[in-house]
Amino acid sequence: MGKRLTITDYLIALLVVFLVFCMIVAFFYGVHVGKTQAEQKYEPLLKYQLHTSAFDDEQTAYHQQHLVSFYYNVYYPFRTFQTSWTKTMMDIHTGQETDARAAIKKMSSTAAEVYHSIETMTIPEKSPLLQHAQTNYLRSLRLFQEADARLSNYSGPVRHAVQEFLDDPFIADAVGYALTAQAQFYEAIVKWHQSITEEELQGADRLHDIEMELAAWSELPFNIQNSIVAQAMLEHRIFANYTPQDLTAVLEAMIDSGNAETLGWHNVTEAVKLLNDTNAVRSDDYFTYKDAYFRDEIMPQLPFYNEPQ
Repeated sequence: MGKRLTITDYLIALLVVFLVFCMIVAFFYGVHVGKTQAEQKYEPLLKYQLHTSAFDDEQTAYHQQHLVSFYYNVYYPFRTFQTSWTKTMMDIHTGQETDARAAIKKMSSTAAEVYHSIETMTIPEKSPLLQHAQTNYLRSLRLFQEADARLSNYSGPVRHAVQEFLDDPFIADAVGYALTAQAQFYEAIVKWHQSITEEELQGADRLHDIEMELAAWSELPFNIQNSIVAQAMLEHRIFANYTPQDLTAVLEAMIDSGNAETLGWHNVTEAVKLLNDTNAVRSDDYFTYKDAYFRDEIMPQLPFYNEPQ
């Protein structure tokens, strides 16, 4: 027979089991405490990183490559159509275009061609301003395609009814959509500027403030100025053959020379309307004043900032 265990042996065995149990409890307690302390220590950092990540995603939604791709595939094709449209309307109004109905029919066909070209462009979902701009350019072109059909509502010489034709609801809405798209594109350029600038971009929270005093507007970065001007052009339905930066340049020159103050201009929207109404802005005026006012400005590498289009 084997040796029977004594009470001491039982006590030692129980003590060993108890010690092992205590070690296990201590281990899991330590894990729990460590986890709690780690969460308390790193939770603010994790929250900050999540916030920063979301912010970075928003800020990097407008890469230079996105702007360039949009320019070539959406903006420039529409801009070419817009230039042709404004010239055609002017030629009809002045009598230089003798077959107005044929000219407008041609513009309707051109609108259809540009529409099919633009609609093939795919824009990342994280660039909503560019997506919306594309959608609005397409809406505009869809309505411009109806120009020749809308013209049938007007009898007599077209040159005498140009303004009435331009006030047609279809044409007016087409212009509105185009100007909305333009404003969205220039706002996207501001988003790009924000993404490459560490400090807060002055005026970025006032892009829709077209009532801004000229003195305050003149102190803003170039991209902000253009965006505000684009909003003012939308407000006044200025569908012209010049760009927001052309108007920005002329307005900056008027302010710098003191002429804006002499004429009693107070805010952006007033100045934009008066400059347009007096035909004071021409296509590519931006390049006339580029070296004088915008040489050191930050701007994306887009063709219409580098050479006349």
